[in-house]
Amino acid sequence: MGFFIEKTNRNDFLRISELGYFYSCGYYTQNCWVDDDRLVLLRTHSLSEKNSSDEAELVLIDLIHKTEKVLVRQEKKQSIAHVVFKNTLYYVEDEMILCSIDVDTLERKEIYVSQTEPIVFPHMTADGRYLNWFFEGNVSEKDIWTCWRIDLESGEVVKMVEKGFLSPFKSANHFMLCPTNPDIVFFAHEGDTTYITNRLWIAQKGEEP
Repeated sequence: MGFFIEKTNRNDFLRISELGYFYSCGYYTQNCWVDDDRLVLLRTHSLSEKNSSDEAELVLIDLIHKTEKVLVRQEKKQSIAHVVFKNTLYYVEDEMILCSIDVDTLERKEIYVSQTEPIVFPHMTADGRYLNWFFEGNVSEKDIWTCWRIDLESGEVVKMVEKGFLSPFKSANHFMLCPTNPDIVFFAHEGDTTYITNRLWIAQKGEEP
């Protein structure tokens, strides 16, 4: 991996790159920062590489010392969604297992194992206590999207909301907890905004939005 200073007329930028790889921080609402100097990035093979694969890594990047440390390595990059709170990385292993790892000690814990539904798009409250994810459609042969929440202190898992929309834009997507109230969830009606007038939605736990 290389760290390169790119100069512009006004600012200098630090570019992180390595031949044959992409670095990304995931969805913008999923925090990837450990502290002011360190962040966790997803590293995947470039599609242009002849030996490209679905293997992906979560790497801890130190911007001051210009170093990296591999925290997690998996074969399926689609299932490696992640979010960071202080020095703890929360990530999804093999689509069904919510795990945590201490970025300093590398101590790994299994937090929750889903028996039926993949864990998608994790988000957290600002205090780091609650984490949510959602399941994409086709529940009992209906196009229903379900949002779940886990209390990371007690381990309690609750269903926050179920929602689906009429065809052709059926998808409810991008579920995320309110940063300061774990009983409120925000989500989007996915699709062509020419036809979708109410794009953003809010729901209370257990209530129809």
